[in-house]
Amino acid sequence: MSAAADLPFAALLAFAVTMMGAALYVLTAAGHFPRSHRLEHMRSGLGAATLWGTMPITALAVFGASMVAWRDIPIAWAVIAGSLSVLVAPLVLQWFSDAIVDGIGGLIGFALLALVASGAATVLST
Repeated sequence: MSAAADLPFAALLAFAVTMMGAALYVLTAAGHFPRSHRLEHMRSGLGAATLWGTMPITALAVFGASMVAWRDIPIAWAVIAGSLSVLVAPLVLQWFSDAIVDGIGGLIGFALLALVASGAATVLST
């Protein structure tokens, strides 16, 4: 049996999607700094809580997917899939409107994408 036949493709794909979601999230969150660059509704209240609250969620998703990759996916495949996802993320982010990227929707959406994909990686690896 070849090494490719033993590769958990579903877990690898879920890991790559997690890294893509996290990279999209980081790019979106970076656009909110410094504080003066944020839209008015993102400077306080729900906007600020969303910005700071989704950061640990995304970090948790990356941590979980990384543990799955470390345990179940050959390191070379994980590095290639994760790196490719991070490199392609700026190109993918251009597909989204400024209203999504500059608002709450992008932060919540990309954090949830990373979290759901990380959960899928965990389920698919067992």
